[in-house]
Amino acid sequence: MDEMSKPKPRGRPRSFDEQQVLAAILNVFWVKGFNATSLDDIAEVTGLTRPSLYAAFGNKEAMYLRALEIFRARMEQDLAPALIRGTDPKSALSAFYKAALDNYFVAGGPPLGCMVYTTAVTESVTHPEIRSSLSSFLSQLDAGLIRFFSARDSSMSKDRAEALAKLASSVLISIGIRARSGASRAELDELAESSAAVIAAAAAG
Repeated sequence: MDEMSKPKPRGRPRSFDEQQVLAAILNVFWVKGFNATSLDDIAEVTGLTRPSLYAAFGNKEAMYLRALEIFRARMEQDLAPALIRGTDPKSALSAFYKAALDNYFVAGGPPLGCMVYTTAVTESVTHPEIRSSLSSFLSQLDAGLIRFFSARDSSMSKDRAEALAKLASSVLISIGIRARSGASRAELDELAESSAAVIAAAAAG
């Protein structure tokens, strides 16, 4: 077979670490939000060209949705075990909130708060897929907390468990927003402790 008739390779193989690139994409969206992040911003932080980004990850919204999923998985990985380790509702909820704060206060930079609550909410009206992702995140959070309260008290009614779960998730949302707005870690640790105590008392009442 001569050189002219040899099959040509179909495109260049990827020469980047996908996980590192996705981490960079997540961070720029987390800092700037969806609308304020340009493709040039993403190209700059990843070191990839626009065509390479499109080929690997799709358009900007697809990249943002991928980043949201990574953030969600990270939060679940860190927060779910905290609820299990707690010896009582108060200590479990306190650990749950503090695990979230560990994610919101990124070492070496300003506190970024919760990526979901501080960036996805503003886009949910005009971007149906982002709204769907946000809704799914909230439903998953509530479901996990309902299981937590139900497991702690098998006699608890479904309605009561749902109400406590939504109260607990509302505190998490507040902490995520307050971290972004400049509240100190000490202030939010105190809020986490006091909120955990109030919710645990309500669960026992």
